[in-house]
Amino acid sequence: MNDLDELVRTSLAGAADDDVHVEKLLASARAGGLRRRRRRALGQAAAVVLTVVAVAVGTATVLRPPPEEPNPATGSTLPTGRIVPGAPSPLDDPGVLGAAPLVHLTLTASPFTAATVRYLTDSDRLVATGTVATPPASESMTLESADGDVLYVGVGSEPPDDRLPTRQTGKSTQVRIGGREGTLFQYDQAPPDIKGSRTKGIRSVLTWPVSDTLTARINTSLDDRAKILAAANGLRFDRVHSCGPAFRLPWSPPNLQPIRCELEFKGNQVSRTYLRLSSGTVDEALDVSMDNAAIPSTQPSGLPELATANINGRATWLTADDRQARFTFGGAWFFLYGASADITRQVAGTIEPIGFDPQQWPL
Repeated sequence: MNDLDELVRTSLAGAADDDVHVEKLLASARAGGLRRRRRRALGQAAAVVLTVVAVAVGTATVLRPPPEEPNPATGSTLPTGRIVPGAPSPLDDPGVLGAAPLVHLTLTASPFTAATVRYLTDSDRLVATGTVATPPASESMTLESADGDVLYVGVGSEPPDDRLPTRQTGKSTQVRIGGREGTLFQYDQAPPDIKGSRTKGIRSVLTWPVSDTLTARINTSLDDRAKILAAANGLRFDRVHSCGPAFRLPWSPPNLQPIRCELEFKGNQVSRTYLRLSSGTVDEALDVSMDNAAIPSTQPSGLPELATANINGRATWLTADDRQARFTFGGAWFFLYGASADITRQVAGTIEPIGFDPQQWPL
């Protein structure tokens, strides 16, 4: 039993009628999917909202579906986490979507050479204490090329709406993806590149239902219709993989559960893994990021009022309130953000890296 298994076992034990066995829990999760209470964030800034783009009268021309669908590209070269055999697909059980630390979507191939690939799975939102609601679960992957092209693919359980981006006019085309009708909206003019980055602006938006309960969306800088549709037809849900974690937590508050996981590749190498654990409120949360980056010899930027501390023999930079920590250990950069100074310090002193090889990560 690994440490994360123990964390899950401990957090669920209080709600179970009998003792909880992690092996049985994981087997049940793979067979039937994980389900949990979900809470809505105050405000929607952090929510991943999957909207179906419909075109208002007078802003676009609507074309009928083509007679045939482009075939998806084959022979995926995109890196993934460790494949999890026997894990259910959200097409069969929508309840597994967003069940960290698993990712349920992949692409058979990228429409361009991807220099960076990011996966995100999110099953909850942090909320203020006492606020309970049911937000949509979501998963996504983002591909970026060396020259700034971007392809975002997101899948969520939120029902679509008909809001139209108003910053530009464009053309809406009805298309068919996997036998289901979708909408491809393409702006008349290329938007400006995203400020502060090399990433090109979004030129095309494609939305379509992948099932009766799940909606998919592609945002991309590409304007090549054939490439966009080929990417959409290449969306798969039958290669479930782990997005981490690349570390063990020998100690963590017993009431916290994994609710969000991120995995980033640069080329074929893991560059970052991230895990959020929470009881569902901002008062009880822990964020852990492990980066595969060059270790600097000076204090890292981005943390105000840094102070140096020695925590269990580890030189650690801390913010004044001790809730944020940045340190190196085992050849990796760690960033922690805890709900309290005690949580941050205890995790900083006990966390253990597994490594950046996904095949070594626990299932």
